[in-house]
Amino acid sequence: MARVETVARGTLALAVVAAVAVATCGASRAQDPPEKTFAVRCGTLFTGRGEPIVGGWLVVRDGKVAAIAPANDPPRDLPIVDASDRVVMPGIVAADSELAQHPDAEHNVTPDFVALDGFDFKATWRRALAAGVTTAYLSPGRNRLVSGQGSVVKLAGDDAVARVLRESACLRINVGASSTQAPPVFEPTIYPTADDPLEPARRQFPSARISQLATLRNLFAAAARDDTPVGAGGAETRYDPRALRAAARGDLPLRIAARTASDVQRALALGEALGQRVVVEDPAEIEEVAPALRDRGARLVLRIPVRLGASNPGGENRRDRSPKPHAGNAGIAEHAGLVVALAPVGPELDDYLLVAGLAVRHGMSRRAAIESITSASAEVLDVSDRVGSLEPGRDADFVVLGGDPLAVGTMVEETWIDGVRVHRRDAPQDVLAIRCARILPGEGGVLRDGVVLVAGGRIKAVGEELAIPYGARVIDLTAEGGVMTPGFVDAESRLGLAGDGTGVPDGTPSQRVAQAVRFDDPAFGQALDAGITTVLVCGNDTNLVGGRVAALKTGAADASSMVLDPIAGQRFTVDEVAPDAIQRLAQELDKGQKYLEAWQAYEKALADWKAGKGKKPEAQAPTDAKPADDPVSGTWTCEMQVPQMGIAIKLVLDLTLAGNTVTGSGRVTIRDRELPAQTIENGKFENGELRLTMRLMGGDGELVAKLEADKLTGKVNAMGSEIDVTGTRTAKPGDASATPVSGASDDGTPKKPKVEEALEPLRELVERGATAIVRSRRAPAIEAVVKLMTERKVRFVLRDADDAVDTPAILGAVPPPVMLGPNLVGREDGEIVNLPARLADAGVGVAFATGDHDGTRWLPVHAMHAIRWGLDPATALRAITIEPAKAFGLEARIGSIQRGKDADLVVFSGNPFEPTSRVLLVVCNGRVVRDARAAGNGGNNGAATRTQR
Repeated sequence: MARVETVARGTLALAVVAAVAVATCGASRAQDPPEKTFAVRCGTLFTGRGEPIVGGWLVVRDGKVAAIAPANDPPRDLPIVDASDRVVMPGIVAADSELAQHPDAEHNVTPDFVALDGFDFKATWRRALAAGVTTAYLSPGRNRLVSGQGSVVKLAGDDAVARVLRESACLRINVGASSTQAPPVFEPTIYPTADDPLEPARRQFPSARISQLATLRNLFAAAARDDTPVGAGGAETRYDPRALRAAARGDLPLRIAARTASDVQRALALGEALGQRVVVEDPAEIEEVAPALRDRGARLVLRIPVRLGASNPGGENRRDRSPKPHAGNAGIAEHAGLVVALAPVGPELDDYLLVAGLAVRHGMSRRAAIESITSASAEVLDVSDRVGSLEPGRDADFVVLGGDPLAVGTMVEETWIDGVRVHRRDAPQDVLAIRCARILPGEGGVLRDGVVLVAGGRIKAVGEELAIPYGARVIDLTAEGGVMTPGFVDAESRLGLAGDGTGVPDGTPSQRVAQAVRFDDPAFGQALDAGITTVLVCGNDTNLVGGRVAALKTGAADASSMVLDPIAGQRFTVDEVAPDAIQRLAQELDKGQKYLEAWQAYEKALADWKAGKGKKPEAQAPTDAKPADDPVSGTWTCEMQVPQMGIAIKLVLDLTLAGNTVTGSGRVTIRDRELPAQTIENGKFENGELRLTMRLMGGDGELVAKLEADKLTGKVNAMGSEIDVTGTRTAKPGDASATPVSGASDDGTPKKPKVEEALEPLRELVERGATAIVRSRRAPAIEAVVKLMTERKVRFVLRDADDAVDTPAILGAVPPPVMLGPNLVGREDGEIVNLPARLADAGVGVAFATGDHDGTRWLPVHAMHAIRWGLDPATALRAITIEPAKAFGLEARIGSIQRGKDADLVVFSGNPFEPTSRVLLVVCNGRVVRDARAAGNGGNNGAATRTQR
């Protein structure tokens, strides 16, 4: 919403005005915007003519532009609309539209038709207003020789009469091929006689392009001679010729559709014969006719020839030599000195700003492109005295934009007509926009002057050209040279596990790390200060089977949102070189597999039990059984397919046959929800056909089915539809109920396996829901681990893997990631050995880890040290962002700056691995959790933090 304030009378410094504006921001946002008389404080102002003005005031009185004032001369005693961080430009003037909705007339000459008659003043035109279009030309038709009179209207306003700028703006003529294809006119007499016979259909003229100009000259000459208000003759000539007469006198401008060069020459010849300066619509061969157009003072309406978001046919017929419009025509016309108004192809008015930008891409200047949809368009429509520019005396029609008018991401935030706001873009809830000089997304590439949008804790968008939504909170760090990276990830940390006098405990597979962590451990804050937003926490390793690994967020709002994954991994130590050493790890995986299979068997048995497919007991001697040939009595389990609902509905029938009468009940189950049993109201079985009437799913239903060999096939009429039903008799009279599966309870429910905490991580491993972290240093152990894990298809990462540094081939054809740290750089025979650099050069993914508690905060410094001794900075960044995320299967949530991921972000004052760079901002789960500027601890407190309006 616009911010409203009043500047008092007297001399006030601009700084005071700005202070008042900021101070009143919060309270005034809720106020209604001013109307008719106010001042707009602009960040950038495009007047529609000339270069933009940085800063400045647009002064509006009584719905008209009163003045353009400089930034240091604020108006007095006026409410203020604050657009100081926005771009203001004239309302867009649509040089062409199909808002007057009607088909082309049957007759080829209809000069008395006025497009305004087809315009709906009650329509809201929301899409056009949301695109910044305030004024539109209404076309009377497209394909007839003389379609009628175009009109110009505003798209909003309470007074319909005042909205009409030009009822008769032009007489539209078409000298293209389509004007020769009008349908024949057939006027049958009701009762044919010899005196009034049935005449054949008459051809409408012109029927060839060569006669178009002659036909038009005759039409205008006849209209100029004849003072009769209505033409005579056939239906095609019974029109009011006054529009033709006005055009012949020069009182009504001509707008002529002419695509080819020869069409344009005919259009210019007609204009010259009538002494008129014409508007030429959509000429394709500009280069050939530009001099003639300029010499005759013609003005142009050009379309950028692309249907946005739709198919663009053409070129399929190589023999088609007809000229095609070119996107560069607007630039050619501009350089030829012609006045050009731009329009999109198609009926929608959403994309005028994008069309202008495309014109620049294809050769038009930025200034001319913006004018082509504002002041130049108004000039073409002969309404420039009212709209198209923000000059004193013009209507206060303007739009407020979120950025540069021609930037792809710029959106219209507000649209004003006659000093009244008629559109405001909906403000998103809790949107944060962070703008930085550079963004390093984490998986390569650099975004310069980039923006990240955050909503609901996730990244909503990221890019160099983004529209900042209305109402978003903006943190602009470009002035500080801010460089953004993903939040850092420590692949191994002891954060939160500090004991009371005992130190960090040993890790065990049954230890629920996520529950053991102290949420209030101050070391989380230290890590957060360094830009570390995620840690993979575990206890100390002691045996073959170590502890669980939990993925935790350091800057979460509470303990529940802290846990990213409670079982992200399971740690092992395998470094023995005996031939059977790997078997112990294989046995652990076997335990996990058996544990998983036990749960899978239970889940399948439970699903079968719920579906009535449990095992049946041995048949017992019937006590009151029906005869063996009873084809009906018993339990029938059926399924109804409902395509329109995309589901299958279960129907269980318990039936009893007595003679040909069937009694019993039916139960319906929809998506595991069983509805109450319903009594069969009427049932019959005759000649193998079963008919039942009962309540089904809230209404009366009827089942008609054939029974044969314990199979049911038929239809159910219910819910106003006929539904296919199939079923099987699953129990007959005298059968016992289904026996419970092994380990089932008395009611047949399968018995749930015992939860064994020590096996839960192994179950996650074999299901590929968690990662095995295997500490192996020596080559034989490494090779054995790689072979076993690859065969078992278990996701794993090697910890340390010392021998792989010199012999990376032992990691196999598809090497697993290797976790290193904190020691990343060593010496061998006096020479520097950069461990991650060597592995990275061999194509191995590397994840950095500290393995520390308080020392977690030094993770980026360890990376900095490795860079100092030769590691590529891009590899270092990946090693503390996306590589650990991928290693633990968390890349869908963290590790890079991409849409949909958690908004974990760090902004530095320079390159992130420069020792002099400072952390300016940390965002975790979409929350700003560290702001060095606000805290005053070395950051630049002058950086912009505001709510975007």
